Amino acid sequence: MKGQAGSIGNGWLLSGSLDYQGQFLAAISALTPEAIRDAARRYLLPEAVSTVLVGPEVETANVSANGTDSARAEIHHLKLKNGLTLLVGENPRLPLVSVRANFLAGVPAETDLTAGVTQISAHMLLKGTKKRAAAHIASELENRGGQLACNADAHRYILGADVMRGDETDALDLIADLILNPTLPQASLADVKKRQIANILEEQEDPLTVAMRKARREIFAGQPFHRTALGTEQTITNLKLGDCRDMLRVSLTTHNGVISVFGDVKAAEIKKEVEKAFAKLPKGPRHSTHSRTYHASAKPGAWTEHLDKEQAVIVVGFRTVGLEDRDVHALNLIDEACSDMGSRLFNRIREELGLAYYVGAQNFAAMGAGAFYFYVGTDPKKVKLAEKELMAQVNDLAANGLQTEEIDRARVTWRSSWLRAQQGNPGMADTLAWNELNGLGWDHFQKLPGIMADISSKEIQRIAAKYFGEKKAFIVRVLPK
Repeated sequence: MKGQAGSIGNGWLLSGSLDYQGQFLAAISALTPEAIRDAARRYLLPEAVSTVLVGPEVETANVSANGTDSARAEIHHLKLKNGLTLLVGENPRLPLVSVRANFLAGVPAETDLTAGVTQISAHMLLKGTKKRAAAHIASELENRGGQLACNADAHRYILGADVMRGDETDALDLIADLILNPTLPQASLADVKKRQIANILEEQEDPLTVAMRKARREIFAGQPFHRTALGTEQTITNLKLGDCRDMLRVSLTTHNGVISVFGDVKAAEIKKEVEKAFAKLPKGPRHSTHSRTYHASAKPGAWTEHLDKEQAVIVVGFRTVGLEDRDVHALNLIDEACSDMGSRLFNRIREELGLAYYVGAQNFAAMGAGAFYFYVGTDPKKVKLAEKELMAQVNDLAANGLQTEEIDRARVTWRSSWLRAQQGNPGMADTLAWNELNGLGWDHFQKLPGIMADISSKEIQRIAAKYFGEKKAFIVRVLPK
């Protein structure tokens, strides 16, 4: 519905037609090579070129080729009196500050009856506190040019604020108020649940998501990660306010969380402010559910689902390892090598054979468990050929690993993503808190380039052979009804 509304509005704005997308598709279909060459000759003129260069050698001499200003900021790891961990990154380059409060919760801490309660309770925190009404919470930082976020993912609660320098004390006070004094009004629960159920139903309209979710359920059958952070329509419908209170009570505690502050601040001053704001945070242990390794028990197989859609999707999934295992780094490189438009999957299945609308890979690494997915979207008439070729590529990868040029390209792509993730205070605040919370240590991101550089072609071949191959595959087909 969101896509259709956007398409109609955009078409009317551009052309005054409610059928602009249909007209556009017809025009594209009617194009000839000569028409394309003619457009190139008319518009792609050397005298019309504008060139912009952005990079360390252009922008500033103070940023080294090995990282960014954010990455080289001075970072302090502090323990507060109540046992809460505080991370502070001093980065005075811009007058901006990002605050993040992370607490373990999510899928491992939920059950089959309470799936999705972490996200529901996170949204409920914004519905009011003993000191602030919901409208006040929503506008307090926005009126100063800042923003507040309160959400959850598969592993944790995430409360954050991005503000101008000087407003960090108010941001900390607001976040602490949400954590310590939520009212969780019963009247708001129905609306929060309704929105989450709508998100669940929306996922069920997308063939790729349906296929991925089914593969996940089979790969992790009987274990926490067969569920998703959203939960199911049934579990969300049945959730009670008491379920939200219980999850918040056991999760928002001193030894189960990490506070990170990154930006134009001083560690000593921030420590005092955080000590004050979170002095009354209840003491409590780290969730034991997040320290387990979940061993494989489900058996590979093949499953078929049907949707009222015109395309077919095939997902080939494999059980792998959690984010704490060294093998995950080689799997990330394989993901990079198989996911872009220069990959063997794209070149062979889409470009050479014309069997795919899209094709790629995805590495999923959770705490204690992981999975790797290869996927292809195709014409239903070509589904058998597409699946055969996808499996052939997977089997070749399992037998021979990646070629040297594939590994080199994957390293470059990975490093680009690693650098982009450190470009701003929000990304660094997130990264510091998450790595400290999951047990890898706040400085894990600094070690990653060395780890990735040390991965050899032999290691990649060993890991591909260890986890991939037709006999280990969980195959899901989503076909038209």
